[in-house]
Amino acid sequence: MLSAAKARRDDRERLAEQRRSQERAGRERRAAAARERRLDALAAEEEHAWAKVSALIDTKRPQEYDSAIALLTDLREVADRMGQPDEFDERYRQLRHEHRRKPSLIQRLDRAGLDI
Repeated sequence: MLSAAKARRDDRERLAEQRRSQERAGRERRAAAARERRLDALAAEEEHAWAKVSALIDTKRPQEYDSAIALLTDLREVADRMGQPDEFDERYRQLRHEHRRKPSLIQRLDRAGLDI
């Protein structure tokens, strides 16, 4: 009797873990699809995105720096997808040069690993 109860409990736990795993996989698929849509939209508005990066950096606020770096990370991926990594690299180098006197920004950029 105890072994039958343990077997039922084990079955319930196994099924619950399978449901959690399926839900997690579904969330990951939806997140990946949303990211793809966001990158597609970003590719269509690339110039606007670069202008937004500059505007965020110009605020000189660390939180905005983080937002700019997140956007730069997406722009890097868009450039790679479009087969234009050299164009990104050139604009990125220019951006770093323009803001070289902002140590907090430069440190964040270094940590982001956006360099060539």
